[in-house]
Amino acid sequence: MLEVSKLADKDLIELLKSGIEVWNNSDHTYEADLSSADFSSLDLGEAQLGGADFSKSMLVDANLSNAYLQCAVFSDAFLVRANLERSVLLDADLQRADLRSANLRGAVLAGANLSGSNLAYADLRGADFDHNTQFNGCFTKGCKIDRYQLEQLVNYGGLTVGNRMVMRIEDGAARLQASYSGYLQWIHLVAMVVFVFPYAWFIIARWSEATFVPNEGVPHMPLWKALLTYIYNGGLNWKFGFDFHWSFLAFVYMFFYNLLRLLLLWKAKELELQQKITGLPSQISLTRSRWGALLKVSSWGFVLSALLTMATTIHFFTQEIPVHANEVWNRTSVVNP
Repeated sequence: MLEVSKLADKDLIELLKSGIEVWNNSDHTYEADLSSADFSSLDLGEAQLGGADFSKSMLVDANLSNAYLQCAVFSDAFLVRANLERSVLLDADLQRADLRSANLRGAVLAGANLSGSNLAYADLRGADFDHNTQFNGCFTKGCKIDRYQLEQLVNYGGLTVGNRMVMRIEDGAARLQASYSGYLQWIHLVAMVVFVFPYAWFIIARWSEATFVPNEGVPHMPLWKALLTYIYNGGLNWKFGFDFHWSFLAFVYMFFYNLLRLLLLWKAKELELQQKITGLPSQISLTRSRWGALLKVSSWGFVLSALLTMATTIHFFTQEIPVHANEVWNRTSVVNP
């Protein structure tokens, strides 16, 4: 059930599979070499690795993602680049552990003691803390963490001002507002108006010609069908039925993108109002959340949306406008009596 690299001691692995009590009572587990071990498929029943003692063990590049590690002991262990994503480390002892570049995203660290550990370039975004989580005396250069998480800690869990200054603190609310507040909100709104304009103009123009009692002698169609044909045909020959035009694909993309943009604009304004009302910093985590995923999609699609909006706008504004012959004759007769 446990796959490891050639560096791992197979005897220690078999011993671990025998059960946590057997492992903890063995003299061979001290400074055990389990580098690159994959614990994600280890089956130890409901207890999994809870309470296991890995003091001073080598767990470099080990995969402990989704592992149950409540009350586990990792004091002085080497967990460099270890994958602890979404692992349960309730009340775990991680004192003086070497967690350089370790992945702790989404890990449960309530009650965990990380005092004296090396968290250089570790990723703690989305991890769950409580008032008992401790970071006293940690080395935190380049450590990634959400501002929302820091606010959950009592006195920042022992993190000093110096510790926090060298960390990479991500503020979800600030990041969202940086993209959808201030002058940028007007850019987004103008872009949405530019997108909607050709279709709004078509509805208004056709509405002026509409009648609820159609003339049986004149061909007619419902306004909704005329709009759909207009969109599908890219504004060309819409009176003669559906005829696919490339701008329809651009319309579908921009329609959903602008819905996404409108949703993020609403969320950014909601956070601003919340901050004004409460006088407290807005707290939102973009790590492993739907808002973070939506913001990422919005960022990826922004350039393409801008290019498609420009292309379709040029397409619609370069359409030929018919001029009636009698109007042309009247104008020329006035100029040349």
